[in-house]
Amino acid sequence: MTDEVWRLIDRRRVFDGFFKMDEVSLSLKTPAGDWTAPYSREIFLRGDAVGLLPYDPKADRVILTEQFRAPVALAGEPPLSVEIPAGIIDPHESLENCARRETEEETGCTVVRVEQIADYFTSPGGSTERLTVFCGEVDAAQAAEIAGEASEHEYIRVFSRSFDETVEDLSAGRYTNAMTVLAMTWLQLHRDRLRATWV
Repeated sequence: MTDEVWRLIDRRRVFDGFFKMDEVSLSLKTPAGDWTAPYSREIFLRGDAVGLLPYDPKADRVILTEQFRAPVALAGEPPLSVEIPAGIIDPHESLENCARRETEEETGCTVVRVEQIADYFTSPGGSTERLTVFCGEVDAAQAAEIAGEASEHEYIRVFSRSFDETVEDLSAGRYTNAMTVLAMTWLQLHRDRLRATWV
């Protein structure tokens, strides 16, 4: 494979478990127009995923989840991560349908309508994962206390927070994943419009 800036010389699967990893050998075109010597990188093949910020514009409340994250624990941080619902897209599933499904599975809330917030690579230096984030209208009264798929080892605590409380938590740095920080920052900018149009 060749294009204007890089050449793929070789690619092989080095791990093929729940997650997958390939080792690639490649060469880059330099500013002078020649090509670098081949070098290797391991690429984490994560797949596409979605996240959805469940927001109730009538009650002005946000629904969040808390669940165990092994990588966070291994990094030496508190392992219970506060997040918005998220998940990997199933084959032939649309982004929006996945976001709705994951939100219902992880919170108990039915999503009435959605608006896309962003679409980005989560860690472009090492992973293929692309994440699309939505905001979705929900009824906060539908939120479960505990949710998740036991077969997937998900034990998720669900809780409802006022908009003001979530902004305080955001300002205090209590959200430690980019998806939730991005979604809450977006909601700060668009909250008044959503309350005027979604109610």
